[in-house]
Amino acid sequence: GGILRSPAMRTWMRQKTHQGMQPVSFRYDIKILSLTKVSCTNMAVFVAWKRGKHKGGRTKIEFEEHGGVLWEGQKFVIRATLFREAEGEPFKSKPMDITIERHIRNGKSQTMGSVMVDLAEYADEEKHLVNKKVKLWIPHGEFAAGLLRVTMSCRVSSGDSSGDDSDCLPPEASNEKGGGEDEDDEE
Repeated sequence: GGILRSPAMRTWMRQKTHQGMQPVSFRYDIKILSLTKVSCTNMAVFVAWKRGKHKGGRTKIEFEEHGGVLWEGQKFVIRATLFREAEGEPFKSKPMDITIERHIRNGKSQTMGSVMVDLAEYADEEKHLVNKKVKLWIPHGEFAAGLLRVTMSCRVSSGDSSGDDSDCLPPEASNEKGGGEDEDDEE
């Protein structure tokens, strides 16, 4: 098993890890557009994200048609604190995993492919807003060589920088299209 640590102990350890480094909080809006170049005839799929031990999020389930899946701009909202040695220096890496999951039933799913994204690559404190269309090639899994298209928006977060490294707004707040939990009425 693992070692149980109090919230105060975890905060102290995080501060120790980043001691002497400059923190900057960012808000990321990651809009999921489409998945192409996959063979999954009429398969029910969704996109999920997870970063370290933090709770992740997911899109609603969509169905493959003609070698692709469209999510019509469902998005994840993620807040992350990035660290750097000093102003003007690059930020330290902040990896996040994005997976494409096949919905089976009753909340069960199978990972069909995954890709790692470094949030630090999209952070720019000088610009008010970074907004980039990104093509993420899936390197692993049954959907290897698939192409996930997303729009990555990032801006310095003016909100609370309470030391919580990352969070996701609840699905109903982060996605006007209802990309939270799916209804388990289909297999």
